[in-house]
Amino acid sequence: MGLVYRHPNEHALVWLYPPTDVNLPNRMMCFWTTYLEDNTIVTSQAFDPFFACMATEKMPAKTINGHTFAEQWSQHMEHVQTTNASPDAASTSEEAILNLVNQSSNDRYSSLLAQGMLRKDTQGIVRPKIRFALRLLWNLWRRPHCKDVKANHEVPLSRLLWLSRVIDNTLRFSPSKRAQGSLFGVSLLLFMVIGAVFWNLQIAILLLAVIIFHELGHYLAMRAFGFSNVHMMALPLLGGVTVGYNVKPRAIKNAWMSLMGPIPGILLGWALLVWVIGYGDEGQLSQWLEITAFVLLLINYLNLLPVLPLDGGHVIQALLPPRWVIIQGMFILVLCTTGVIMALWFEFYLLALLAGFQLLTLGATLQTAKVVRELVAIGVPDKSLTNTARLKPVLNIFEKLVGPCTNARERIHSAKNILTLVDTQPMTAYQRSQIIAVLVVLGAIPFMLLPIGSYLAGDVFVDKVADRVASAYLDGKGSMNDFSQFKSMSNEEIMRDIMTLSNSDLIPLQANIAEIKSVEKNLDIHLPGELFNFYLAYNGLDAINIKPVGEIRKITDQQLTTIEQQMQSDCLNIFISEQREEFIHCISLEEIKQWIYIGHNKAFEQDLYIAPNDENINFIVYVAYGEAYTQPTLRSHLQSEWYYLKFSE
Repeated sequence: MGLVYRHPNEHALVWLYPPTDVNLPNRMMCFWTTYLEDNTIVTSQAFDPFFACMATEKMPAKTINGHTFAEQWSQHMEHVQTTNASPDAASTSEEAILNLVNQSSNDRYSSLLAQGMLRKDTQGIVRPKIRFALRLLWNLWRRPHCKDVKANHEVPLSRLLWLSRVIDNTLRFSPSKRAQGSLFGVSLLLFMVIGAVFWNLQIAILLLAVIIFHELGHYLAMRAFGFSNVHMMALPLLGGVTVGYNVKPRAIKNAWMSLMGPIPGILLGWALLVWVIGYGDEGQLSQWLEITAFVLLLINYLNLLPVLPLDGGHVIQALLPPRWVIIQGMFILVLCTTGVIMALWFEFYLLALLAGFQLLTLGATLQTAKVVRELVAIGVPDKSLTNTARLKPVLNIFEKLVGPCTNARERIHSAKNILTLVDTQPMTAYQRSQIIAVLVVLGAIPFMLLPIGSYLAGDVFVDKVADRVASAYLDGKGSMNDFSQFKSMSNEEIMRDIMTLSNSDLIPLQANIAEIKSVEKNLDIHLPGELFNFYLAYNGLDAINIKPVGEIRKITDQQLTTIEQQMQSDCLNIFISEQREEFIHCISLEEIKQWIYIGHNKAFEQDLYIAPNDENINFIVYVAYGEAYTQPTLRSHLQSEWYYLKFSE
């Protein structure tokens, strides 16, 4: 998707590609190359350090800063003249250009792989190592600043759609676990260093531990709800943040995801405080536990305040019908104004500043309300369309109501938010009552437990509370011991345990080899080895949601139609876990037609399939509500079912 122009005399090439930077939507990507007689390829790239970072001895490159083609050409020729070779006259032929396209990129990657700058992950994707990533960041920081001469010019609709597609492609791939871990580690280090300067090291470590515990709740909730690209960071002096991409937005998920940050910290804080009251002494350990309890309660109750951008504000936002944007705007006004007043009253100046900034979004909220109203009037784009096709009418409405776009980043972000808003499935009355009940209980805990503080250790009431907490703690340890025994259990023992937990009195039948082979022949497949051996021992088992071998069949047209209606694009994203690595495998409807239906999980309304012809899917695929993920082995499937039954018990 690019253009190549040849210089008639200097035997140089200029390469032009559509813009990929939303901050410079009216400037094409541009770089210059000259192939020399000694087989050296000299490259000059305008404002982008990519080629400079990828430079090798045979492919020298530099970042130039010419704002016009004439300036860039002059700087490139100066770069060429620093070499001792002349341009190759034959290098600008069509054949040579095609060879250059294929050869140069491969040579660069091969050279950097050999130098240990890059590595290939389990999916075959080339990723930078830490040293090379730091080099990239350093060059990005030092790159010349581009003054877009058309910065205030209109950005046409077609370019906005192109840039939105670039953003979607970027979000599709998550950073490697190593990169996420490194980024998280650096953020922790910065938090401790800056915290130690402003407070002291002990307080910084305590705050960091409380914040990680809080953000871990959000992280686990996002992973459980199927968010992609989930990772968390510590923000010095501000706290922490967990971000992820919500593939299928639902208000109830958003509410629980917001609540799962404060709830664990609040419960742990009260548990520690009750323990200290009942069993604490004057020692240093009890003092630290008490301080930890108060910090846990302070930070997490503070986060439950119904003020954006705190978790409580997001919960209130999720409780409201998503398309009632005007009502949400009124809540922002009331809640943020209240938040500013309360924060100033208690001298939380940073919180007051954050709440005040939210008031500045009221204009955008009113604008969003107008666009949503217009979009609903003409009809919300069908979810079966591509993201680009769905975004087009939203951008058209923006242009009609607001005017031509001069800020691509802001316009695309607003349009995507509106699509997410209209796509968000609102809560039912029962779900709202659940969330409100949780908020009421969390708010009532202090009033239920604070009177305990008036009792000293030795008071009968406190003793009973302490006994209950200690008993629950010991019971929890027993449960953890049960879980730790899972690794030492055989599949046969796990099966028996599952049947006991599920109150199954049925004695499972065994399938014979001839029966299994007959099914394989009829379906024209080979069952995975683990599943084949399972059927020899158990001819299906309701407790683990696998049907008898005689009832497995190819996916039906009705099941295909259901999956197709719930697909977000022209393929189904499957979350695959393998050897502690996770990646997304996109599978088309044609490939899904080859799947074999083997069972159904009634508790979660999931259909279970195997994909015998897909090497990326090792064992079972779970599909429900347009979301899919896999279990790589029969044992991992048994573990999932066993854990569910244990927790249910």
